[in-house]
Amino acid sequence: MAGQAMAGDGGGERAGNRPGKRGAAGGLWSSLSVRQAVRGLSVAVMVGLGLTALEMGWSVLRERDKVERLGGEILDLLDGAATVAVWTFDPDLGRRVANDALTLEAVHGLDLMYRNREVLATARRTEKRESWLGSLVFGDLRVMERPLYRPQAVGGAEVAAGEATGSVRLHLDLQVISADLWAFLANALVGGLLRNLVLGIALTLVFNRSLTRPLMDLGRDIEQIDPTMPEESSVPVPKGHERDELGAIAVRVNQVLVRLAAVQADLRRYSTRDPLTKLPNRALFEETLGAALARAQREGKPLAVMAVTMLPGALRKGGDRAVLDIATRLTDCTRSADLVARLAADEFVVVLSDSDAVGAMRVADRFMAGLGHGLALPEGRIDNSPALGIALYPLDGGTAEALTTKARAAAQATSPGSIGYAAPGMGEQSRAMLARADGLIAALEQGGIKLMFQAQVEAGSRQPQALVAIPRCDLPRESLEGRDLVTAAREVGLEVALQDHVLREALRAAAQGPDLPIVVRCVERQLADPDFPTLVERLLRHGAGEGPGVPLVLLAPQGVAESAACLDGLARLRALGLEVWLDVTQPEAVTIGLLSEGRCSGLEFLAPSTGLEMPPALSALLSLAQSRGLMVAARGVEGAGQWAAILRSGTKRFRGTLVAPPVAMADMAAQIATLPERADRGRQSGPDGGGTA
Repeated sequence: MAGQAMAGDGGGERAGNRPGKRGAAGGLWSSLSVRQAVRGLSVAVMVGLGLTALEMGWSVLRERDKVERLGGEILDLLDGAATVAVWTFDPDLGRRVANDALTLEAVHGLDLMYRNREVLATARRTEKRESWLGSLVFGDLRVMERPLYRPQAVGGAEVAAGEATGSVRLHLDLQVISADLWAFLANALVGGLLRNLVLGIALTLVFNRSLTRPLMDLGRDIEQIDPTMPEESSVPVPKGHERDELGAIAVRVNQVLVRLAAVQADLRRYSTRDPLTKLPNRALFEETLGAALARAQREGKPLAVMAVTMLPGALRKGGDRAVLDIATRLTDCTRSADLVARLAADEFVVVLSDSDAVGAMRVADRFMAGLGHGLALPEGRIDNSPALGIALYPLDGGTAEALTTKARAAAQATSPGSIGYAAPGMGEQSRAMLARADGLIAALEQGGIKLMFQAQVEAGSRQPQALVAIPRCDLPRESLEGRDLVTAAREVGLEVALQDHVLREALRAAAQGPDLPIVVRCVERQLADPDFPTLVERLLRHGAGEGPGVPLVLLAPQGVAESAACLDGLARLRALGLEVWLDVTQPEAVTIGLLSEGRCSGLEFLAPSTGLEMPPALSALLSLAQSRGLMVAARGVEGAGQWAAILRSGTKRFRGTLVAPPVAMADMAAQIATLPERADRGRQSGPDGGGTA
C-alpha cells in the first residue's frame, strides 16, 4: 500500500508539473522578445527586399545620369572640331571627327549635319549589338544631338556664338553602356538576398537574447543625443505596440527628434545667413574665403577681397532700406562665382575669385557708378556712398585673416565714395592698368593694332630671308611696340587675344608682300591651348587658298620647356610642317633637351649691346645650336660692332635698325631693294652699336 501510495504520489507530482511546463512555454512565446524576434525576421526580409529594389532603381537612375554625362563629355570633346568642320564645309575633317569618335567603345556612330539637316559626314560600326536591358533603360539616350554654332574668337579660344550652323548626332552602343548595369543588378540581387538572410538571423538572435531593457536604456540615452539630421530620422510606432516597451521608446525618440529638428532649422537659418539681406554672414564668409584662397594657392590664380563700409549717417537715415540697397547693388555688380557677405550692421565684404587689381577696380567702379544718384526715401534723397577697401592675394597676404584685415583697414582709412587699396599706390597703378586694358580692347575691336615688318637678312649676302611681324598700338597716353606691347597686354590678360590678332593680320598682310617666310611671336598660353594648332592650321589653309600659302615661322618663348602642355603644342605644330624657333632671353637657362629632341628648328637671341665678343653662356649656346644644325639668328643689331661680333660667332642671320628698321608691308619691297646699300653703310658706320629689340 505504501509503495502504491508512493507511486501514486510520484505520478501526481509528475502530472502536476506538466501544466507548469506548458505555462512556461506559453509565456515564452507570448513574450515581447520572442514575438519581436519572429516579426523582426519577417520585417528584415521584406524591408531588405524593398531596399534592394530601391537600390536597383537608384542604380538605374544613376547609370542614366552617368550615360547622359558620358554623352555630353563626348559631344564636348568633339564640339570644337565638329564646329570647324561644319563651318568650313570640310567633309574630310568631318569624316576624321566621326572616325575618331568610333575609337570610343561606347560610341556606335556619329553624324555631322548642316543646318538644313544635310549630312556632312557619318560613321557607323559594322556590327550592331542590342541589349534588351539597354533598350529598356537607355533607349531614349541611344541618340544624342547637339547644335553647332559659328565659331568666334574670344580671348584666344574658339567659342560658339550666333545662329546654329549645323548639328552633331551621337549614337551610343547600348550593349556597352548597359554592361556595368547588368553586373551591378546581378550583384545587388545576390548580395541583397544574402544580406537579408544575415540581417534576419542577427535580429532573431538579438531579440531573443535581450530586447526590453536595452531598448529602454537606449530611449533614455537618445534624449541626450543631438543628431545632425533629425528631420530624416523619424521612428514610426509599430502597429500593435502602442502600449508596450517598444512603443514607449519610439514615442520618446520621435519627441526628441521633433524638438531637435525645430532647433536645428533655426540654427541653420541664423548661423549662415543675415536675417535682413539674406546674404552669407561672417561664418559662411570665412569658410568660403578659406576655400577660395586654397584654390587660388593651388592653381596659382589671383584673388581679391573688397570691404565695403557704409556711411554712418546713411545707416541712421536710411535704416534697413539703405542696407538692402547696398546689398542689392553689390550682388548686381558681381559674378555668380563671387561671394557677397554682410559682416556687421554697416559693413559688407566681397570675395572676387580669379580677379587681379584691374578686375577688382572694374567691380568697384561699377558699384560706385550705381550709387551716384543716392538713395530715394520718402523724406528725401540721402547719400549712401560707402568707402571701399581692396586687398589682393598674394600681394597683400596669403591668409584669409590677413586679406580681410587689410581690406577692412583700407576701407576705414578711405573717405566715403572712394576706393582704397591695402598696398600703397596700387589704386593709381590699377587705374592706369584699367585705362591701358580699355585702350587695348578698343584697339583690338576697332583695328587699332598696326603691324610693322622687319627684314631678317643673311649675315653674308645681306639678302632678306624672313619678315618678322612687330605689332604697334597708339594708346591715348602712350605708344607701345613689339615686346613692350606684348608685356602690356600680358599685364591686363590680353596677350593671347593680341597674339592671335597679330597672327591673323600677319598672314593677311603677307599675301600682299614679298614671297618670304613670316615670323610671328607666340606666347606660352597659346602653346598650352590644345586648340591653338588647329587654329594655325585653319588660318594657313584659309590664307593659302589654291596656292602654296605663306611660309609661317613661330617664335616660341624660352619658358615653354617648363610646361608639358606647351611641349605637346610644339610637337603638334611641328607635325603640321611649321618651323618653330626659340626666342632666347636667358642663354644660361636654355635646356639641352629643347635643342636635342627636334622640338625647335632654330633660335633667335638678343645681340650683346656692348663689346666685340659674345658672353660665355651665349657663345656656348650658339656653338651647341650650330652643332645640332639649327638656324641661329640675332636681333637688335644697331651698330657695326655688334655686326662684327655676330659674324665671328657664326650666326647666319640678323635683324636690326642697322640695316632694316621696321616698316609697313606696303613699303617692304622698296626697303628690300636698298638692303645691300644699307648694309654697306651700316658696316662702315662705327665700331660699336647699342640698343635693344
